[in-house]
Amino acid sequence: MKKLLWEGVAAGAIGVSVLVSACHGTNPPAPSGPVLTSPGVTPAVTTPKAPMTALPPTHVQKPVHKSTPEPTVAKCTIRYEAGEPLPDPNCTPGAVLTTSTANVCSKDWASSHREYFTKAQREAAFAKYGIYTTDPAAYGEYDHLIPLELGGSNSPLNLWPEKGSIPNAKDAVENALHSAVCSGKVPLATAQHDIAADWVTAGTKDIEVHGGLK
Repeated sequence: MKKLLWEGVAAGAIGVSVLVSACHGTNPPAPSGPVLTSPGVTPAVTTPKAPMTALPPTHVQKPVHKSTPEPTVAKCTIRYEAGEPLPDPNCTPGAVLTTSTANVCSKDWASSHREYFTKAQREAAFAKYGIYTTDPAAYGEYDHLIPLELGGSNSPLNLWPEKGSIPNAKDAVENALHSAVCSGKVPLATAQHDIAADWVTAGTKDIEVHGGLK
């Protein structure tokens, strides 16, 4: 009788323990095998939201409108001596291609080294001297200060707008100096220097210094 009573009390205690566990939400033991879920059912996953960060204010640079400067044109001045035009030494100081007497005295040296300039090139060169024309040929010659026959270069430093007809007074000086150089009466370097410095007096100067030009 006592044994049956004790077993009943024990069974009741177990039942109360189970009831208390259920009331307090005690987690059941983890399953020992894989958990089967219903087909097509995907557990909902909640992605935590990133914290809101204030963006820095966007600085938009306004376009700057710059005026295009006018192209600067070098101002060169034609000077005159004894009524004859001379180039501006700051713009056209003269330039040489060769300093060899043998070269300049060889046949066809000048013609084989002559460069022909376009109308646009001559217009731009004349504009440097403040001469704006659409007909450079009517104005005069785009002249080599040191002529090709004396070893002059086709460089812009050796070219200038010589007003007047062709041939002109300078052509006669060039021919005389070329003859004097090739005949050995005048050193080529002297002739180049003198005609670049002052073509109007170059012939006379070399006549006086070197005994005459023929």
